[in-house]
Amino acid sequence: MKVFKVIIALILSCALLFTQGVLTGTVACNRSISQDSITKAIQDTNFTSQLSEEALQMSSQIADEKTQIFLAQALQTDAASEFMGEYAAAAIDSALQGKDAAQFTKQDLLELANDSLDELSAQTGVPVSESQKQMVTDYVNTNGDALIQEINSAARTASNDPLSESSDPEPLTLLHTILSLPFQAVLAGVCLILGIFLLALFWRSKLGFIWWAVVSFIVGSLYLFMGTSTDLLTNYVEETGDGTAFSLLLTNLFSQGFTFAGICGLALTAVLTALCLISRKLSRHTL
Repeated sequence: MKVFKVIIALILSCALLFTQGVLTGTVACNRSISQDSITKAIQDTNFTSQLSEEALQMSSQIADEKTQIFLAQALQTDAASEFMGEYAAAAIDSALQGKDAAQFTKQDLLELANDSLDELSAQTGVPVSESQKQMVTDYVNTNGDALIQEINSAARTASNDPLSESSDPEPLTLLHTILSLPFQAVLAGVCLILGIFLLALFWRSKLGFIWWAVVSFIVGSLYLFMGTSTDLLTNYVEETGDGTAFSLLLTNLFSQGFTFAGICGLALTAVLTALCLISRKLSRHTL
C-alpha cells in the first residue's frame, strides 16, 4: 500500500512540476516585459544615454558641445527612463498583439527633453533658463532625427523577432495565449488541484505539504539560477562593452523576470513547509 502511495505521489509530483514550471515561466515572461521592469532595466543599463551617444555619433550636424552634454544629462533622469519604459512596453505589447508599434516622433522627443530638463533642474537646484531650454529645443529640431531613428530601430528590434516576421500568425497567437491571464489562471487551478491531491494522499502525516514544497523548491531554484546567470551575463556584456544598448536591456529584463519568478517559488516552498509544521503540531494536540 505504501509503495502504491509513493508511486501515485511521484506521478502527481511530476505533473505538478511540469505545470508549475510552465506557470512560473509565464509569470517570469510577463514580469520581464512589464513597464516597471522595462523602466528599471533602462535605469540600470543607462539605455537612454547609450542611445543618445550612438545617435550623436551618427549625427552629421555639429552642435554646441555644452548643449550635447546638457541633453545627455537630461536623458539620464527618471522622467526619461519612465517615458522610454512606457514606449518600450507599448512596443513589445504591440508585437505580441501582432500590431505595428507606434513610431517615436520628434514631438515625443521634445516633450521628453522638456520633462527631463525640469527634473534635472529640480535635482540640481539650478534653474534652467528659457534660453537654455530653447538651445536644447533647437538642437533637437536640428539633430533629433538621429536619436529618433535609434529609438525606433530599438523598438523594431524588440518587436521584429522570428515569430512576428513569420507569415503564419499561429505562433504569435499561441505566444499571446500562453502569456494571457486566463491561461495563467487555468495553470494555477491545475496546480492547486494537483497539490490538493498530494495533501489528501498524505493527510494523516501531513507530508503532502513537503512533497509540494520540494516541487516548488526545484522550480524556484531553477528560475532563480537562470535569473542570476542572466544577471551575470548582463554585467559581463556591460563591462566588456561588447553588447548594444538593446542587448543589455534585453538581458537585464530576463534577469528581473526569472529572479522574481524564482523568489516566488522559494517563498511558496517556505509557506508550504511552515503549513506542514503547523498542521502536524495541531494534529498532535487534537490527538
